[in-house]
Amino acid sequence: MDPLSSQFQPSDMFRYAVVPPLNLSGLTVSELIACAEQNGAPDIQFVLLLAESSPNTAASPRLQIAAPSQAEGAPLCSTALLSSLELNCDGVPLFLGYWQSRLCFAVVSSSTVLPPGYESVGLRDLLLRENKDVFYLLSTALQLYHWSVNHRFCGRCGSVTSELKDSTDRVLVCEQCDSHYYPRIAPCMMALVTRGPEILLARAHHFPPGRFSVLAGFAEAGETIERTVHREVKEETGLKVKNLRYFSSQSWPFPHQLMLGFFCEYDSGQLILDENELAEAEWFHYSELPQVSSTSTLSGQLIEAAVAELRLRFP
Repeated sequence: MDPLSSQFQPSDMFRYAVVPPLNLSGLTVSELIACAEQNGAPDIQFVLLLAESSPNTAASPRLQIAAPSQAEGAPLCSTALLSSLELNCDGVPLFLGYWQSRLCFAVVSSSTVLPPGYESVGLRDLLLRENKDVFYLLSTALQLYHWSVNHRFCGRCGSVTSELKDSTDRVLVCEQCDSHYYPRIAPCMMALVTRGPEILLARAHHFPPGRFSVLAGFAEAGETIERTVHREVKEETGLKVKNLRYFSSQSWPFPHQLMLGFFCEYDSGQLILDENELAEAEWFHYSELPQVSSTSTLSGQLIEAAVAELRLRFP
């Protein structure tokens, strides 16, 4: 089963970068806008994140995003649009990189004011319905936001942290004890298990009735991701698997997973659920699948690719 190669090719739409141009490093929103206006360079764009409460009073407030009500494409705001609003923006804008070769920052506001023609949209909903380039952009914005909020103070001595200016690394550093805090990334495997023409699908307790997905689980300290696949499948279903084949990956910003997808084949064992982890699990013929995850998710992409392969092998 080959990866959906067109789905995962690098794109020129969004290019991740750590360091903005030197004259823009560490500026506030108003300073960024003023700089763009003074230099006649309106090529700065902003992802406007809307927080229900200030990061100073809640470690991880629920976030939404200001997105155009009608227009398709990236949910971005121009400098002119932001300057026309009275926004209560928290902290220094987070530099994300370049969207279509234009500088792009994430801005967090606790204001309820929205730009004309924009609406407040849940990030999960927006990520699932937008294209892969916008997904990459918003995933970056959300994960960097949580990193900046959750590491404002050093976990070792409690002192204030700050970004190293002009550093080629994305890191917050304690001013007192020199502890370094990088954006947290949690590796998580996803495994699609096949048995002949059948696919093993499971429903987690938080899934709505009737909706299924592939198996998933976090890597533990000291594990390779391959060992994680074997352990998680065994723990959750009682089954042993073989012939692991890597498929692809997806950054998943809820809050900071890196999903790594695998195909594997049933080897032995009886299906015995860990009821603390799963509500149900069942073997399904590839032509009679239940409701499954969208193909905007890695789970959905794994299922789609597996069905295409099994259809050829078991017509």
